[in-house]
Amino acid sequence: MYVYIDLNFLLQRNLLTIEAEDYEQESNHLNRSFIFFAKPFRFSVQDQNGKSKEVEAYTLCIKNWRKSPFVAINPNRTALIGRGLFHKLAPVVHLDFAARQTEIEFHDSIA
Repeated sequence: MYVYIDLNFLLQRNLLTIEAEDYEQESNHLNRSFIFFAKPFRFSVQDQNGKSKEVEAYTLCIKNWRKSPFVAINPNRTALIGRGLFHKLAPVVHLDFAARQTEIEFHDSIA
């Protein structure tokens, strides 16, 4: 349901700062624990026709991403976007498993 992103990726790009009031939390994924900070983020998603929508969602910023359970299936992953963000955006999603490609389209941009 959530958005999970590599904390170091965000820090290195100055997209996030950890404040004194932020605190580490712990959870589990694939029977492995991970440490994270929960932070609100504003996401802008553009569909294949160039139409974009914005939404705010809490994001779990994962410490030690390369050692986290989120790279167990795909070691090149820097983020994992759960259903919650897409429920808010309500796009049409086309999955092409053979090409390993995902395309999105917003309802009101369909001709």
